[in-house]
Amino acid sequence: MYVLPVVGLILQAPFESNKNLNSFLALARWIGNPIASISYVLWNIKITGKCAMMVDMATPYHEFPGEDSQFAHMRDSLYILSVMNQYLIRCDLVEEDETMIAAEKLLRIALFSDELPMTTEASLTDRRKKLAGTIRAFRKKGVIPVFVSTLWFLLALAISIQTAFGDIGPNEVTTNTDAHDLALGLLLSFLPIFILSCVVDRNAVATGRICLKLNRLLASARKALLDDELRRTYGEHIDAPPEFFNWISILGDEKFDDFFTDFAGQGRIRWHYGVAHPLLCSFEDSFMAEHGRGWLPEDNANRARTFMRDRRDEDHRLIWFDPRMIRQIATSICVVCASAGGAFILSYLTPTVGLGCRSGGYMIYVVITMFLFLVELLCWGLRTSYLEHRRSLKRISDHMPPDPILLLLHHFERTLNRANTGKVTKVGRTQVKKMHEWWEKSRWIDHADMLLRVIEVGNLIWLAYIVSAQTVGSYVTCDCLSSVWAGGGGYTDFEDGTFYRANGIKPYWGAGTGLSCAVLVVGLAYIVAEFCTQSHLATEDFGAASEGIKITRWFKKYTYWLRLLLGLCDKILFLVWKVVRFPWQ
Repeated sequence: MYVLPVVGLILQAPFESNKNLNSFLALARWIGNPIASISYVLWNIKITGKCAMMVDMATPYHEFPGEDSQFAHMRDSLYILSVMNQYLIRCDLVEEDETMIAAEKLLRIALFSDELPMTTEASLTDRRKKLAGTIRAFRKKGVIPVFVSTLWFLLALAISIQTAFGDIGPNEVTTNTDAHDLALGLLLSFLPIFILSCVVDRNAVATGRICLKLNRLLASARKALLDDELRRTYGEHIDAPPEFFNWISILGDEKFDDFFTDFAGQGRIRWHYGVAHPLLCSFEDSFMAEHGRGWLPEDNANRARTFMRDRRDEDHRLIWFDPRMIRQIATSICVVCASAGGAFILSYLTPTVGLGCRSGGYMIYVVITMFLFLVELLCWGLRTSYLEHRRSLKRISDHMPPDPILLLLHHFERTLNRANTGKVTKVGRTQVKKMHEWWEKSRWIDHADMLLRVIEVGNLIWLAYIVSAQTVGSYVTCDCLSSVWAGGGGYTDFEDGTFYRANGIKPYWGAGTGLSCAVLVVGLAYIVAEFCTQSHLATEDFGAASEGIKITRWFKKYTYWLRLLLGLCDKILFLVWKVVRFPWQ
């Protein structure tokens, strides 16, 4: 019953065209490690929502400036920043504190400065306006098919609930298989939440082309800043002291040539944090919290200085773990564990009662998923600590014994070089040489990523086996019907579902179904609300975007109490963070 709806959902996933291997690895990550994937997507949704909120609050409640206003320019800048958040930056830009700070300052000037004179006729504001229009035009549409696929899955789930709990016909006899079919649907109920959330965390049609355009924008600002005459003119416009530009010489390094590298949206790249959140937090802490609605300065010089980096931004780095991210992590854990938990309750308590083929399979899937997530979270913490203490760790690593894997690959390479030449030997020698070079140049974080990818592929295969076994009837065997995974053996049950429904099985089925369905409904409602309140940021037509902002303001006015509750949760988590002090802060 669920094969076609699930296939329909998976086909709506945000795959990249003509990248078969990357698409397969992304699918393995999304389904093999759903907790991490959903947490990254929810984090990106929060970032996009914060950009949309800052655009909304830039003007008074009943004021909607024109298309050439500072409000429209800020809308373009924040939209570009939200798209930049989906791309990886070069690793060597965050290896040194000076380089990281220079990269952040370059981002601020390229996105929010109107006073920087350019080497060409087109101003920086015109460049941003053109780039924002291009990104909006290249943004993937196809929202309706995603909603239709989601409704198809929900319809299949509703039919399963009706089959398990109600009589469809006068002579209908419910079997235990009906409950197990429902359990399978509950297990997969995290999929529509993830797929629908990717509509909000949407990627462009041509991600590589957008990356090139983003780099061109930063390159034009960098070129202007490196020009002595243009830099002096810019300093006069914003009344900046001479020492304000002491960091400019770092921009001459070739590592700034390609600022952004690969597309990392929708959680497809591990440990991707993005560049937007530190900047947004800086804007919030510096002036938005003080001025509230209508915070956007009208004077050009004041606005330019407003978005400059100062001492208050020392805690907001491009690589920085914010405790507010814990809410997204906790939400993703609830989504996946509640979905699988409801399925486990149904399968465990449906006769034969106990840990069997179905419930045991669900348990294995969740255990592997949780293991992958915890290892990934641990590596994120170690990676952050490594960036803070990399010099000391480098000195320690210089005195450690050689890498055993490098020694093994070197041994294989020497053995193949001594062997007789032949087609097989040449191919093996080439492959071992490539592996040796990759392992020698790669970092420990790359090795961890490779290991986690292998486990994710295995978990994907395991879930595919669970779905196919339930679909083709592989679980209808003597072993699965009469035994449990325990030391006490098993028993055979000859009654059908109608008998057990009449003898008190419904409350257990209802508990499992209610748990998974509640999370599914709340998750889908949250995603739809975020999609509606953020869509004005990516709308091409400025008039339609203004109408969207008007509706968004009305909606947020009457749901303010809900945001207060979410803000209270964030504050509680922040206080817990301050007390616990995780080692990677």
